[in-house]
Amino acid sequence: MSMLKTAWAELKHRPTRLVAVLVAIAIGTAFASAAAVFGSTAGAAIERAVAQPLAPADVVVSMETDDPAAVDKAGQALRDDPSVSASAMIGLGFFDIVDDSAATMRVESDPGAASLRTTELSAGAWPKDAAQVTLDPGTAKARGLHVGDQFAIKPYGEGAAPITLKVVGITKADSGLLAADRGTSYVTAAFFLDNHELTTTKYIAQLADGASADAAVTHLKTQLGSDATVVTGDTARQDAVQQASGGTTVISTILGVFAAIALAVAAIVIANTFTILLTQRRQQIALQRLVGATSAQVRRQVLIEATAIGVVGSVLGTGLGVGIAVIGAHLTGLTDAGIRLSPLGLGFALVVGVVVTVLAALAPSARIMGIAPIAALRPVEASVGGKQLSTTRKVVSFVLTILGLVPLLLGAWTGQLVIATGGGIVTVIGILLGAQLIVAPMTRLLGGPFRASGTPGKMAVANVLRHPARATSTATALIVGVGLIVTLQVAAASARATVLQQVDMSGDERKSLSSVLDVMTTVASSMLAVAAVIAVVGIANTLALSVIERTRESGLMRALGLQRSQMRGMLMAEGLLLALVGTTIGVVLGIGFGLAGAASAVQELGLVVAIPWLQMGVVVVLALAGGVLASVMPARKAARVAPVTALATA
Repeated sequence: MSMLKTAWAELKHRPTRLVAVLVAIAIGTAFASAAAVFGSTAGAAIERAVAQPLAPADVVVSMETDDPAAVDKAGQALRDDPSVSASAMIGLGFFDIVDDSAATMRVESDPGAASLRTTELSAGAWPKDAAQVTLDPGTAKARGLHVGDQFAIKPYGEGAAPITLKVVGITKADSGLLAADRGTSYVTAAFFLDNHELTTTKYIAQLADGASADAAVTHLKTQLGSDATVVTGDTARQDAVQQASGGTTVISTILGVFAAIALAVAAIVIANTFTILLTQRRQQIALQRLVGATSAQVRRQVLIEATAIGVVGSVLGTGLGVGIAVIGAHLTGLTDAGIRLSPLGLGFALVVGVVVTVLAALAPSARIMGIAPIAALRPVEASVGGKQLSTTRKVVSFVLTILGLVPLLLGAWTGQLVIATGGGIVTVIGILLGAQLIVAPMTRLLGGPFRASGTPGKMAVANVLRHPARATSTATALIVGVGLIVTLQVAAASARATVLQQVDMSGDERKSLSSVLDVMTTVASSMLAVAAVIAVVGIANTLALSVIERTRESGLMRALGLQRSQMRGMLMAEGLLLALVGTTIGVVLGIGFGLAGAASAVQELGLVVAIPWLQMGVVVVLALAGGVLASVMPARKAARVAPVTALATA
């Protein structure tokens, strides 16, 4: 109970020191909870969309043939069945519009009976013969077509003859995800039978009141034999949803991976924060130990603090994530089936947020507890952040990096994406374990311009180099965020360039592929940007806590003549230098991993290297701007402290 009171007192009297932890875990948890809610909502909307065309059906007959005789046989069997009150063939095909755009349209046969239709007219009428079409509003608007106009379409493939159609109607626009599905124009069943261009053929049927769907299915199976698959409407809708669930699972998996990345970066930031916080409290912890508190009790106090801040941050993040998911679902039109809050997903995000916070605090608390109380009473400045990597860690880092590079390069050479991905993950782990061996030399290399800029720049470089472990922890978060974004950008650009150059494609196909890849890259980069934002929070946190830690040092520098503007410049230079080091390493690694990933995916075509310099430049500029912005508040706080007050602070 005493440790609980002590932990509460620490949180109550020094809450500002834990703000960065709160922000980091809130962002990570928000992304995880948003992924859960958005994934569930999108899945429900997709499932509803694929089942909607079959909504009127009591019985569904499917055929894998476009043979007119077989199609007509199924139609006749339905018409002859006394239990069937209405039936219609639902043909589906895709056609090119014959104009300069070479756009594609989705064409379906109108069921004829109002009870079997799933959309309504906004103008005109439904088609009556094979030369008429009722357009969806999207196609009509994009092509500038109105009721009474004529245009031509043609089936896929070279040499296909154009088919002229007259627009006799335009359907109403649906909302939500079904709006995209209403890129469906309607013709008569005769259109498909005359042109033999059926992609899929289905008959849907409604039964008379009191008729049994199972009995109708049994009877039709006897009539049609192996030529067709006959199921109830409920079964057909369930099958459609089950097939679509594979896509929704992919969506949820992808979002989950991005959420895991965000939480992993948050863990790096949290661990770094607790390391600094506990180092600052060395003397306080030592006094607790000297007056009788055991190391287990003090560690318990630290973990209670971590749990409390983890709970608060996770609750705030979960609420924020739900809000983000709801807004995202509305903006993307995925609310057809309503918002699905996914209690399991939200609970998992909440628990993971707390667990990540507590686990991130374990190692720092163990290290600080390993210091003898008397040794801990020595000035903090003697040991903060200067710890060098152990020989064991260096060896493990080297071994993992080599073990990962072998399958990474092998996968890229042989075109085995799975092997390359596994090797890349192991390589990244190895590099991150030994990141300090890269960060310190990179700081010296990139610190040249800062040293040349004057006293604040020289002091900024010296401060970063004096605390290599802290600098590495701070830069690592940005290395992960920027590295993943650049990897994705380079891989997508190179894969696209390879396919476009090596594969015989039409101009429209090239344009379509480029558009799809651009959208996918933009969406994924936006998701990964969450990790970069958390990394910038880590820079702000490091600078803010270092200001507290170096209060006496800052006071002495001010007393010796350092001006407020120079103090602000020093901290701004530190933030920019940390961001520059992390971004540079992330870009270099991202280019390497991106090219390896692209090579493993398109190796058979012969890789065409393409580096998206503009996109990467935007990432670099935003990351560096984030580093500068992260220094603003700490710099203002440091500059406001009077020299006498600072020197009086023990």
